[in-house]
Amino acid sequence: MALDTTEIITKLCEKHPWIAQRYEKIICLFGECSNDEQIQLTSDLLAKFFFVDEGVRNTLYYKMAEYIVSNYDSKTVISAMTVDSAPDSAGVVVNDLKTILYINGLRAIKQVTRLSDITRGARKRKYPECTKVIMVDEFCGSGSTIENRIELIKRVRPDITEIHVCIMTGMKYALNKLREKFPDVNIYFAETLKRGILENHCGEDLIRNYTTMIHMERQLAPTIKEVSIEKYSFGYGNAQALIAFSSPRNIPNSVFPWFWWPLTYDSNKRNHLFIRYEDAL
Repeated sequence: MALDTTEIITKLCEKHPWIAQRYEKIICLFGECSNDEQIQLTSDLLAKFFFVDEGVRNTLYYKMAEYIVSNYDSKTVISAMTVDSAPDSAGVVVNDLKTILYINGLRAIKQVTRLSDITRGARKRKYPECTKVIMVDEFCGSGSTIENRIELIKRVRPDITEIHVCIMTGMKYALNKLREKFPDVNIYFAETLKRGILENHCGEDLIRNYTTMIHMERQLAPTIKEVSIEKYSFGYGNAQALIAFSSPRNIPNSVFPWFWWPLTYDSNKRNHLFIRYEDAL
């Protein structure tokens, strides 16, 4: 291989502090590259990551709060996307926004940490008088979760006349798809991201990078506990996301598995760059 990985890693660390904080993992990641094309693609993708530390998170929260305040009234309930009792990022976002909304003038807001609290049977339903819902979450990859939640509300709560979706970060293509499918729903992403390969390359570069990533994924374990890597190839739903959060946040499965899949093709443990916690893995 002709490329000098030491020089590449040094430059990445100089420009991106979050990469420097993961120096040993970065060395291991480049050590798994089989040729110059894989080294170059790995470097290019790392440089494009949107890293959400606490400072960035707070900035995005304030943007979300501005949207919520401008659309909140006495008939509004703010809800996480969550539909079960399992803890997830959406519930965290609801709780984190409380103080920021208070600072922005909203007092005694109506909110729930599970969407099921406002979609279940009328006797157990919270805030039955609310006919406007603002759903919030941390990240949108393919858009499938948001699509399912919108359809759930429309199906079981026809009395809700206004639906809003307010997301901290999300893929631009998913936002466009959702707006096209649900023109009657107000959808806002505080930050939008491009797909790592598809929306950053074209022509021969696009074909070459797609082919390179396919070969990179073939170096990873094809299945783990009967879960196929094909489910997450190029990120779940082909999202090709390049986003990470400061610890201890989970990496979205929309990110290329090259950066988080835990095992190599021969089932050895990887010193993978990010942690993706799932029961199946």
